[in-house]
Amino acid sequence: MSGFGCITGEIGAVGAVVEVELGLTREEIEHRRIDNRSISTGFRGRGVIDTGAEASVITGAVVQALAITPVRHATVLTTMGQVRAAAFTILVTVGPGYKEPPDPLPVQAYEGLIDAGDILIGRDILNLGELVWKGQEQRFSLSLPRTVRSGDA
Repeated sequence: MSGFGCITGEIGAVGAVVEVELGLTREEIEHRRIDNRSISTGFRGRGVIDTGAEASVITGAVVQALAITPVRHATVLTTMGQVRAAAFTILVTVGPGYKEPPDPLPVQAYEGLIDAGDILIGRDILNLGELVWKGQEQRFSLSLPRTVRSGDA
């Protein structure tokens, strides 16, 4: 059975910021076990919601912390024009500290420069749920898919 996990917060100077946990996919963990390579425990940081970004973007610090390698390279349009960027497949959990957080989402994120935060949460994630922007109150809510487990409800 599926439902939604809802994250709420204030809209600050850099926009809507949420706590995130970034990690390796199950497939990557299994490959590392087979190859006897180290497995990262994940990366906790800040995500900035960016409705103008078609895809999510992670910092070089995240790439290094997770010790991930690119799955491909692509030319992407940024605020600084077109650039060639590496893409990485990661799991993104938005609001990991919440009682009922959304499920970890597999995302192909590009490495790039971010002014604030560790990941720009783009429309690749936002399109999976619903974002409500309460401008007058300077608050937001983000609902993303969550698998309801027995005993939840």
